[in-house]
Amino acid sequence: MRHSHVGRRSVLALLAGASLPLGRLSLAPAAAAQVSRTGFIGELDFRVIEIRGEVRFELVNDFGYIDSTGRRWQAKKGLLTDGASIPSVFWPILGHPFQGLYLKPAVIHDYYCIPKNRYRKWENVHRVFYDGMLNNGVGRAKALAMYFAVWRFGPRWSVSEIKPCTPGPNEFCASAQVTEYRVHSEQVTGFDQSQEEARLREFQALAEADKIELQDVPGFESALPALTRTQVTLPVNAITDEGWFFGNPYEFPLP
Repeated sequence: MRHSHVGRRSVLALLAGASLPLGRLSLAPAAAAQVSRTGFIGELDFRVIEIRGEVRFELVNDFGYIDSTGRRWQAKKGLLTDGASIPSVFWPILGHPFQGLYLKPAVIHDYYCIPKNRYRKWENVHRVFYDGMLNNGVGRAKALAMYFAVWRFGPRWSVSEIKPCTPGPNEFCASAQVTEYRVHSEQVTGFDQSQEEARLREFQALAEADKIELQDVPGFESALPALTRTQVTLPVNAITDEGWFFGNPYEFPLP
């Protein structure tokens, strides 16, 4: 996938234009665990850093979100991202995912797209991006177009467990402690830019004309020619923090 990288000056201007409030999380972990409302928890605080000539946003504090179903999500501090779940060549059509009203849902979405954090279904991770955009004031048509883009170009994955024993005729391992998880991921690595631009514009026109609904997106996308994807399997040790996340995906905030 091709990515564009902006200079330090333009990134700082982008952050200023997005009106990011600086500060610590407004709720302590014990208080946050009792929150039942829908919406974002905490205030965004980014550090702009450069890694091998590429600009990245580093999340300084934990940041959370509770979606419309009550499910809790969190982006942990230290998150490094450039908003690349949507290829940068399509930002002129859809908008920059790290600008304005897209920023908060993009932070949550990007955290769960990191390979070691892919412990929730990819369909739900992309859906929370849409849910968060609506919650943050993005219009329905624009949110649908952005959702279609992450469904089309974003990563997909599944998770399997490696257990410390092999079930036999007289052996039952369901209660055995998991020692490792394996995340099987598919990442888009190639596409025809002009054709995909036309498809994005077609979808955006349908959304603006109220001719397509959220539930139509998977079928619409699956009817398009498949994109080139690579498959990668990542092992995650269950004893590490990342492994703990797999076994406790509904805890919030995460320790």
